[in-house]
Amino acid sequence: MARFLIGLLVGLVSFVMAAVIGSWVSGPSDPVATRPAPQIPAVPLSETVLPEEPEASFADPSDLAETLANPEPEAAMALLTPDATRPSVDPAPEAEPPVRAFAAPGDWTDGAGPAVAVVLMDTGQGPVPDLSRFPYPVTIALDPQSTGAGERMQTYRAAGIEVVLLARPGDTPPEALAQMIESWQASLPQVVALLEGPERGIQSNRAVADEVVAQITPRGLGLITRNHGHNTVSHLARQQGVPTAILFRPVDDANISAGDLHHILARAAERARRTQGQPNAAPVVVYLPMNDQTLSGLLGWALSERAANTRLVPVTAALRVAEPG
Repeated sequence: MARFLIGLLVGLVSFVMAAVIGSWVSGPSDPVATRPAPQIPAVPLSETVLPEEPEASFADPSDLAETLANPEPEAAMALLTPDATRPSVDPAPEAEPPVRAFAAPGDWTDGAGPAVAVVLMDTGQGPVPDLSRFPYPVTIALDPQSTGAGERMQTYRAAGIEVVLLARPGDTPPEALAQMIESWQASLPQVVALLEGPERGIQSNRAVADEVVAQITPRGLGLITRNHGHNTVSHLARQQGVPTAILFRPVDDANISAGDLHHILARAAERARRTQGQPNAAPVVVYLPMNDQTLSGLLGWALSERAANTRLVPVTAALRVAEPG
């Protein structure tokens, strides 16, 4: 009996050792399945603590300006290197020409009755009159060589008033006109057109007329001329697509009487009524000195029965009619 028990014990031990040795050789069939799953305690949402984000810091504007003015080489190259993640930007639309960009707000080309455009000459003397409360639109002519012309232009433009540049080239040769016109426009950058002065500088000869048109065409300026003879410069400008207008009986005398003022305005209104409905009909443009007497007379005429059915408009209403397209 003892031998039987000893044999049974030896057999059991041998079986166990064979099983252990077999597991070492073949390895477990599913190590993941045999690994106990970790137990993660549940945490209520109200007790969850999120890491704090660092506060956003903004550079001082002066430091930013200095960085942009004097960038480090690496920073400069980074600005020049295309960024694939940066969204594409559509190109900016082409800027409007000055004859449109600096025109008085509003639609003045609706053709509702005859119209007269009044251009007032600012001699640059005395304070700038407050025209923001004047009930009718007017256009101001400024001499770019007069004292404070740029500041006066800014005052008028702030009130929504159109400005034209009084062009007086004198005896300037054609080859020097480009630099002169560039200087004029630099002094008065928000003008809508050039207006021919009392002298016949622009129409002195064909070469000057050609050069004036060649210079204002790409600049997007209009041209207002005087009716001298055949007015060649106006015809040349129209052929190049320059918006043009011709002054009706311009008054250069600063001492115009109230009676003469009313007479000129009445004649201009009558001409506007006669030409209304004709092809390419445009407002009639008058040129007057600007002073208290002119403003008072203009206001009185506009309110009178003689001005019935006649509109006062800015000069771009006449220029736009001649503009192609």
